[in-house]
Amino acid sequence: MQTGAWWSANHPRPKTNAPEETNPNPNPNHPLHRVTGQSQSGMWFGKTDDLWSFGGKPQGWGGPWRYDVVQAGVPSDAYLLTGFDKKVAHFRVDPPAPTFAARRVRSAAGRAAARAAPIPYPRAGAGNVTFQVQIDFTGSAGHRGAHFYMEPWNTLTTVTVTTGEDGAGYGFFVFPEGFSAHWVRFVTDATCNCTAQLTYT
Repeated sequence: MQTGAWWSANHPRPKTNAPEETNPNPNPNHPLHRVTGQSQSGMWFGKTDDLWSFGGKPQGWGGPWRYDVVQAGVPSDAYLLTGFDKKVAHFRVDPPAPTFAARRVRSAAGRAAARAAPIPYPRAGAGNVTFQVQIDFTGSAGHRGAHFYMEPWNTLTTVTVTTGEDGAGYGFFVFPEGFSAHWVRFVTDATCNCTAQLTYT
């Protein structure tokens, strides 16, 4: 005899007045209702202006690229720019990481041969990489407007990063005081491994 079958046959579930979990219209205040939001979920919904009521101005950092291989002429994802007081964009062209073969090989000759092998992703090398800072003032750039034309992205400025022999370089752009736009995105003129991050203070 199976123990589980004997137990469930001789010990039926007690009857309760609680609604069944399969009830198509359960009371939203009942503890069995699984759709009700949980206070510990950490989700907050509000407007950007609500952040000012938390005792300080909104601050943060982030960006669309971080050690990413970026194709020339291909724009980044749009990144939120509105609702922050002071804004700085940081650009870095990163040297390529060592190949996996270079990390695995233990002999000096093997490491030298692995370093001489082709790098698996693009490298800028010595020279310049230009970043375009493109702005969406209306919040509808890249979408069809009222007259069926595509709302344009506006180029605010360009930042040229000079890279050394190792392929690394850094540049930045400080947005004007009081500058406001909805979205920002970046475009490079060279295929490279780079980072584009924003700091809001």
